[in-house]
Amino acid sequence: MLEKDFAQKHPTTAEIATWTADLTITFEDISHEAVADLLTAFRQVFANGDARFASFIIGPSPVLDYYAVRDQLDEIEFWTCLLQHPAVLENLPWLGDTYFDIKDINFKPLSAYYLDGDLAETLVIGGAYRSRRFPGTAEEAKILGLDFCSAIFENRFDELILRKSKDAWASWFKVGPWDNTWLGLDRRARRFWFLCATDTD
Repeated sequence: MLEKDFAQKHPTTAEIATWTADLTITFEDISHEAVADLLTAFRQVFANGDARFASFIIGPSPVLDYYAVRDQLDEIEFWTCLLQHPAVLENLPWLGDTYFDIKDINFKPLSAYYLDGDLAETLVIGGAYRSRRFPGTAEEAKILGLDFCSAIFENRFDELILRKSKDAWASWFKVGPWDNTWLGLDRRARRFWFLCATDTD
């Protein structure tokens, strides 16, 4: 749970500049059927690409608490800082050795209430090949999205801060219109997670 006592005091400039230095980030191996089902669905429709999910637990941080409570994480470049953090990179060798200029990547706010629908829409629209369309109905795609939300943050949509990007930010991506990244911060669980999907023709 984010520390609300910390969240009352505005961090100093020095604290903001060094907030990631002592940050504790622990890789979390989530083996949940709902996550596996969603990844399988993405891999079916993104036939020449892939889909991956990763989750981390973040230790206490007064700076993070202050900005997370206010949903102002962009002010401390939270998303790019986390994606470039050694604890993240060490656990995700599949991302590849090459990072694009991640500070130029456009992570747009997305309401958590729309996440299940956005996942469903991405599945139904599909990847590069029409022959590999989502085999189920729109309702089934929506259920996959809802099950994912239930598994990862227990449908606490009001406690999730979410961002999405269509840009490629690592060499793992195929660099095309089918690149997708969803980034989430569960404020109660202090869980940072991301879901990526990519395809090419």
